[in-house]
Amino acid sequence: MTTIRLLNAITGTLTVDSNMTNADIESLARRLGSLGAATFVVAPTRTVHGELVLDTALADQLWTSTENNSIANFATAFPSSVTPQVVP
Repeated sequence: MTTIRLLNAITGTLTVDSNMTNADIESLARRLGSLGAATFVVAPTRTVHGELVLDTALADQLWTSTENNSIANFATAFPSSVTPQVVP
């Protein structure tokens, strides 16, 4: 069920250039299908004066891990940032 929800979320937000052919779209789908295991994290936030704001100190570490292709390491260091495998 989670895979279906993920695919629905992707297809609901995916837009492509009108110049893409069906073959281009099929190629993209095949590449997305071969990504394998992934780690999903949320941007770190904190509450300030009753408002949810970006935790810039942790966010900087997340952006750095993204640039260095080490999001899994970030997720290990900050497990609360990992999205649940099954969303209720």
